[in-house]
Parts: sequence; structure tokens; C-alpha cells
Amino acid sequence: MSEDSDSEEEEPDSGAIDEDSDADRNAGPLPHPAFSPQLLPVLAHDWESSEEEIPTNEAPHPPRRKTGPPKGRKKLPETGRSGTVAAPRENPTNVVQPSRKHILLPLPPNGRARRLVCSPALDIWCAVTMRGDVQFINGIEHTKLSDLSMPGESHHHVEDVCLVGNTLVLGYGAPDRSVETQVETLNLNEFVNENDRVFFRNALLHPPHCDRGISSLAPVDNRRFLSGGYDKRIYLWALSSNDPSVKTNDMKLYLNGPARAIGYAPETKTAYVGSGKRIWTLKVEKPANTEGLPISSEVDDLDEQVQLFDIRAGGFQTQPVVRFGHRTQANSLARHSPHSYRYTRGSLNHCHFARGFSDGYVFAWDFRNPKKVAVKLESRDVKRNVVHTAISGLDVAAFSTGVVTIYNQVL
Repeated sequence: MSEDSDSEEEEPDSGAIDEDSDADRNAGPLPHPAFSPQLLPVLAHDWESSEEEIPTNEAPHPPRRKTGPPKGRKKLPETGRSGTVAAPRENPTNVVQPSRKHILLPLPPNGRARRLVCSPALDIWCAVTMRGDVQFINGIEHTKLSDLSMPGESHHHVEDVCLVGNTLVLGYGAPDRSVETQVETLNLNEFVNENDRVFFRNALLHPPHCDRGISSLAPVDNRRFLSGGYDKRIYLWALSSNDPSVKTNDMKLYLNGPARAIGYAPETKTAYVGSGKRIWTLKVEKPANTEGLPISSEVDDLDEQVQLFDIRAGGFQTQPVVRFGHRTQANSLARHSPHSYRYTRGSLNHCHFARGFSDGYVFAWDFRNPKKVAVKLESRDVKRNVVHTAISGLDVAAFSTGVVTIYNQVL
């Protein structure tokens, strides 16, 4: 665990990063310049205050002039001394600054961000890097569990990660070289017993893909998951808690290229596989080869790169029913190679979809009102590319290289 030594991990309390700025933001919007604190008592003055004179030893003053509004003019609305004088101006950038916390992670060589996976049953976040480092975060207190960190190996190349029940599955692969291990599993149930936490990486034997390994993963249920490989094939894996071996079934689907993304719909037991500019539909219980449907985006449509299709109304053969997206600035695009965008992922939870971008912003959309961004979040360091965005309940977490930012109660 040399990558997780004190010299790398001992940072100031991660919650204290940006503490001053967060406290200022939580204090609410600043008053409008025209309504400075010195003027608030005057502007909030009670127009109908009593005109009874206070007895003094001084000579009587001339009668006080009434302070009410002149006749013929509309009377101003009555406001209490603690009432609001003017509504705060809307933030023109629509950037929300909620309660947030930054968890710093070690930065070993080849430790770029890959996936951030949450186990709601165990209240654990798992941050996995390109070389297979696994960092654990307490899902309630949002603190890093340093004593449980598991360093990876420099020759590993993580392509994708998924959670199968309470088992973390890491898929290794490389487009230009062979890999020794294709799939490793990590049983998270060990977190239940705090007094005897022993973790082991279990490398699954006899992987079915070619020697270049895995290109994508997707969970099916609490025991099975799908894998796509650089051999352009799809396999169904079945895990067993008592048997160290693993069973795989060929899905008999032949792609035109490596599977870049796999999504599974449990209601219809259907998997959707994306490769190149096509999407394949796969019935997991009755696998058969099908033709991929072409999906092509319009030119210069970065504002609508997220598209939703209604499977009941023709699926991918029809136009998307919902479109939304975000256009990053040209200078932020230049800081990152196109290769890094292949690993960028968002997260779906009920009616919300959240995704981070290379300019450091995280957006969340509500499918019920897709024309308006529901939440726009700003990362602490806008120069860091947000690789993976995850949703857990009402919280949104953004994973960039070296840091996980958790935004509390924003959805």
C-alpha cells in the first residue's frame, strides 16, 4: 500500500477545503448593492408608525409631517422590520453551490479516474482508477477509509467497473496489447464485519474474450453480468459464492467493433449494446444475432448529445423524444485528449440524469422538464475533467483524477 502512504494521504481535512467559500455560499445571496445593510432599516420603516410625541424637557418641536404616501399614489406594501425588502437576484449562470465535500485521493502513476460506484445497501462509495486502485469512501460521513485502500498494479488497465449485488467487478483490457487478467471481483460484504475486514481480489479464470480483454461491463442481476470485449463479442457471466470458477455463455452477437457501452433493462430482460455508430438489441434469455441500428448525431449538436428514445414507440428507429446536453468551451476541450472522453459516463436515477464535463461542471436534468437544467454544479477545480458522475439518493458525486466531490441533497 505504498501508494496510500501518509506522505500522499495526510492532507488537511478534506471537508475543510474550500471551507470559507462554502460557508459564504451557504450564508445566502448577498444583498443588492442598492440595499446595503445600512439602508435596510430605513427601507423597512413602518409607514404607519405612531405619531405620539415623546415627552422631553426641550422646547416642543413643530408638528411632525405625516410620512404616508401622497394621495393619489399607490400605497407601498407593508413590510416588517425583519421582512424581505427585495427578492435576491437570480444567479445569471444558474450555478448551484450546495453543501459539498472534497475527498482527496492518492495520485500514483497511471492513476487516472475511471469509475465511481455506490453500494446503497452498505453505504459505501468505491473509486477505481485506471491501474486498479480501489479507494473506499464512507457513504454517510463522506470520509475516506484509508485503512481499507487497495492499490492496483501499474500494468493493469481498467476499462470498466460495475456492481453485481455486493460484488465489485473490475474489467481489464487494452486495445493495443494483451492483458493477463480480464476480470477481478471484490466481495464488499466484508464491510459488514468491522472487526475482521479482509479483502481479496479474485481473478476469474478461463476468460472467454481474446487476449486484449474487456471493453465494457453491465450488471444483469445480483449474480450475473454482461461483458463486451475487443474481440467484438458479448458474454454473460454467472458468479457463485461457493465456487471459485465462473460460468460464461456466448450471447451469439457479432458486432462491427468493440462494445463501448452496455445497458440492461430488467423489465424486458433486454440488453442494449453500443459500438461505433450503431446500437444492438440483445435478448439475454434468448440470445441471437441481430442487426445494429444506426445512430448518428447531427453536426454541431453538442447541446443535445444526450438523447432519450421511447422503446414502446419504435425505439431507435424513431427520433428521440428528449434531447439535452452541454457545450464545453474550446479551451477546456484542448486540455484533454479525445481518448479520455471514451471513459466519461453519467448516471441515471428515476427521473434525473447527471453527467460531468471536461470544463469541471456537473449538470443534472429532469426528464419531466428537459429544456431546463435542473441543477448545475461547479467543481472546486474547473480544470479537472469529470470522468464519472454517480447519483445516490439525493446526492450527486463527481469523480475526477485525484478527487471525489460529493454534493449533498441537490436533487
